[in-house]
Amino acid sequence: MAVIRLGDTETQLGKWGFINQSGQLVVPTIYDSAMPFSEGLACVSQGSKGGYIDKSGNVVIPLVYDSADSFYGGVAVVGTGTYPNHKEGIIDKTGRLIVPIEYDYIYNYEGSDLMSAIKGEQLYFLDRTGKVAATYPLLDDSIEGDTGHGFFSEGLAANYTADYKTEYIDTTGKVVAQYDFGRALEDGMAYVEKDGKPGFMDKTGKLAFTLQIPAGYELIVSGYGPGFYHGLSVVQINKEGKEGENAACGLIDKQGNQILPYEYQSIFVYGAYGTVSDGTRWGIFQNPAYQSPSHLLIHMQLETRAPGYCL
Repeated sequence: MAVIRLGDTETQLGKWGFINQSGQLVVPTIYDSAMPFSEGLACVSQGSKGGYIDKSGNVVIPLVYDSADSFYGGVAVVGTGTYPNHKEGIIDKTGRLIVPIEYDYIYNYEGSDLMSAIKGEQLYFLDRTGKVAATYPLLDDSIEGDTGHGFFSEGLAANYTADYKTEYIDTTGKVVAQYDFGRALEDGMAYVEKDGKPGFMDKTGKLAFTLQIPAGYELIVSGYGPGFYHGLSVVQINKEGKEGENAACGLIDKQGNQILPYEYQSIFVYGAYGTVSDGTRWGIFQNPAYQSPSHLLIHMQLETRAPGYCL
């Protein structure tokens, strides 16, 4: 089923409802807002109050909340009050409150192992019964999307300690590793730094390998990289102390082996295949995780395109 809005005018927005795959209206357009169905229920609102309907359009959880999010893992975040007095809790699919509405924020997202919650000056990790698995002091960067701090990914959560080290905990709250800095797990590996050396940690918390950077160069760490995707990681370097000068991309596998040397302007991994560019020519390579390394570089086209960049 898909969300649809009908009745827009020049001065007023229409109402929301739902259509089926044939385009037939199955839930009338009577709602001021609506989210897509998730786990059989959709969050809808009338006026300032939100609740949940089933795919027949029946209201199964009354529209009594000031905020409400989609269901993931059998639970949903709901809230009452307005800023600065807004508080959030957790309900199950029957509407039963399983986490009291007392947290400042709760983050429940698809694929997460535990939920992240903030109350006062503390960061909490909650399971979906409401049990607290671990707590951390709330720092400026405790919840950080770029690095993944404050969220669970692939069974572990990266968290800042009071002295800004990165600590990894499992779903029971047990600390499995600590590094000077680290990012969330991606594809079974996490970028970490230890004693000034960059490397990658595996999903057990063990340092898998240290990155080997050519003499006179330094690693570029920005945005979401470096990180693994389909068994490979794009690594970008430049001249020491000279950001952007002689920048180059290379490619490594999960053992730290150099798959492509640091001589490309851009490398993109899409799964079984990827693309490379030296700034004027583009090529296609096979991912050795899917194909034999001897068939790594397939083709290099002699054509000019707009320069790419490293992911």
